[in-house]
Amino acid sequence: MTITKYTYTQEVNPKQLESEIKASAIVTHLSHITYTDELFVLGIFMDDALSAGDETILNDLVTNHVLPPSISSLDQCKMSACAAIDARTSELIDEGFTYDSVQFSLSELAQINWIGLKISEQNAILTYPFDVSTKDDGEYSLPDAQAIQDFFATGVGVKIGHIQSGRALKVSVKNAVDEAAVDAVIDNR
Repeated sequence: MTITKYTYTQEVNPKQLESEIKASAIVTHLSHITYTDELFVLGIFMDDALSAGDETILNDLVTNHVLPPSISSLDQCKMSACAAIDARTSELIDEGFTYDSVQFSLSELAQINWIGLKISEQNAILTYPFDVSTKDDGEYSLPDAQAIQDFFATGVGVKIGHIQSGRALKVSVKNAVDEAAVDAVIDNR
């Protein structure tokens, strides 16, 4: 056995090509692959010289090797813009909501509490007035079931509004045909 090197000058994904070679009908064992990104110099080292048939298979694998698609600058621009919109949506939700001129939290824990409050109201297991915490750790009394329904609807409405406005902006970004069109989508919420 003599390790034999086969050299090519072609852009490849070395890990993907290695898998393709190992999955092929080539009988001789693959020792390793070397690859120089800058020059696209590919070295394929086999444990022994390949038969003519195996060399044909290897040549075909290298020649027909398909690189995974790269992310275009437009796609990167779109991903960045959508991430910024998502971050702004989260910031807006974190600001909470106002009910009866009082500020309340929309943190994940607060949302769980508001859902529990709504379920308790629906199952008629609350006594009134029912006190809830404000965003600044104060107390606010909800006098009856209708107040709880209104309170819950206000909080849900604010959150859904932020999500929907963010979604509309992201649709505009995704439909943009160039980076200038992406940049023209302004999140001024």
